[in-house]
Amino acid sequence: MSVEYDKLPGIQDIFGGRKNQQAYGLFCDYFLGYGVSDGADRFKARKVKEKISDIATVVDEAFVLLALENGHEMWKHQVMKARSMETVRREGVVTWKWTANARVCKMGEGWQKEGLTRFNELCRFVMEDRKREHGPQTFGFENWYLKNCQEHINLKKRKKSLFSSSISVTAFNMLDYENLDNEFEVTSYVALED
Repeated sequence: MSVEYDKLPGIQDIFGGRKNQQAYGLFCDYFLGYGVSDGADRFKARKVKEKISDIATVVDEAFVLLALENGHEMWKHQVMKARSMETVRREGVVTWKWTANARVCKMGEGWQKEGLTRFNELCRFVMEDRKREHGPQTFGFENWYLKNCQEHINLKKRKKSLFSSSISVTAFNMLDYENLDNEFEVTSYVALED
């Protein structure tokens, strides 16, 4: 499943947290699964059964937000460049926000101090955002997201069942009856399954 670049929420909407359900839901769908220890495939399987806070730790969620913020300008520039958009910056070089620009990991080229400070801020932000989820000013994101994931999987199952249900087709077979005037019983069936 893909989302067109123009239809992605702004990074400010994602960093608004759970109160912006649509934006944060897309963040969970397209980014969070790659930051949890179980991996993206297990995340996809679990998100229809469990709440996000049961799947991803505060650190997981904060790190994926950090990685998104770190690479946002670089990825945005790459997409616009690939689409030959006129708004691509012509002056200056677009770089990662808090990490070295090496293509491979080199000794001493990790997160800058500002990136580590931002990570700590994001950990606090995620903890507070999760507390609001259960407080008097609840946004109900986790229940909303779980319900949407379950509805999406049920919709996919319904569509699949339309195509995977067995269909019996009777075939005419001269050996199934002796006389053309008598009724005959068809014994040949073909079952079509997905």
